[in-house]
Amino acid sequence: MDLDKIQSFQSGDEEEIVRVFEAAFGKADYYFPRSVSSWFWRYVQRPGFDPESILMIRKENTLVAALSMTYGTMMVNSKPRKIALIDDVSTNPQWQKQGFATALLKHAIVRAEEVGCLGIHLSADPEGSAIRIYKNVGFEVVTFCVNMLSVLKHRRAARLGKRHQAVPLLALSLLDVYKRARIDKSLCQVEIVEGRTAGDVALRAQNEFELPNGTLLLDAEYVRWMTDQRPDGALEVASITKDNEFSGMLTVSSSDFSGPRKKDRMAVIGNLTLSESMQTKNAIAAALHSVKGTAKNILDCPMVSMFVDQRDEPLRHACKKAGFMEIGKSASMFHPLNKPENLDEIREGVWSQPVETTFSNP
Repeated sequence: MDLDKIQSFQSGDEEEIVRVFEAAFGKADYYFPRSVSSWFWRYVQRPGFDPESILMIRKENTLVAALSMTYGTMMVNSKPRKIALIDDVSTNPQWQKQGFATALLKHAIVRAEEVGCLGIHLSADPEGSAIRIYKNVGFEVVTFCVNMLSVLKHRRAARLGKRHQAVPLLALSLLDVYKRARIDKSLCQVEIVEGRTAGDVALRAQNEFELPNGTLLLDAEYVRWMTDQRPDGALEVASITKDNEFSGMLTVSSSDFSGPRKKDRMAVIGNLTLSESMQTKNAIAAALHSVKGTAKNILDCPMVSMFVDQRDEPLRHACKKAGFMEIGKSASMFHPLNKPENLDEIREGVWSQPVETTFSNP
């Protein structure tokens, strides 16, 4: 398909884009649905919005495929670099296998080069059909991120899943109770902060502590966007103190979530940024335990998840100590934009799943 057949976003296109997304993903067992208001917040209201990076294909005057690409400043080996982030690669099932996704991705690659990005990140199901398409246009797997899940409210979680999953979810809930009793909660203190203080905490953590590859830098504008007027949930910023000293931060957000039988909410923990003294299994587990309480009691979510680089053994062990269980993997993929050295640079170190990019691609 010719690249000049690709259209960019214009005001009013959001309703059609959401319809295509729901047609593409709406039959999945588990997914994060999009409403028009949540899509508009996620992309148009996001800092750095570029209408030429929301790409669409129409056939017979009907929108049949779409892709959303945003931009952020990502930490890459201790250096801030401009990165593109692709989400919601969607093709209406009636129009699949005609090369539309490939055409959109190729156009996005050109656009990312034009605006001076180091590369493009996206997340994909390693067992899904789309990962082959991503590889064919030049994306490579940087690492795999393990999806860690903890059940906070068993009955609501059971109603989300298939009937035969009720017993495993109960086991996860009991595991949480068992693990919770063995956590030393005195190892750190976690405080939810709001408003301007939330931005100050994020900036302080980024300035004082070493950031892993893949960390999106959260400036004051980005924090305001994440925390203010979210139409489908909320986000809390948590400040972590150890031995009366500022020792890190993380975020916990909630979003609408759809299971096989019911819709509810899912909490996601991200942006874990810690001082060296906090980087022990027991201290991290104590912080995660506290934030799980926020997800359960303030955000009112029946489950909470967190993505962890499979190579990050200390964090994986800390999650398990805090009552999380591994339930699957997500492939973190990167396109070096015709500069192989960019890929070599991004592979180094432990990868941090970028915020607001999980569960988006098939």
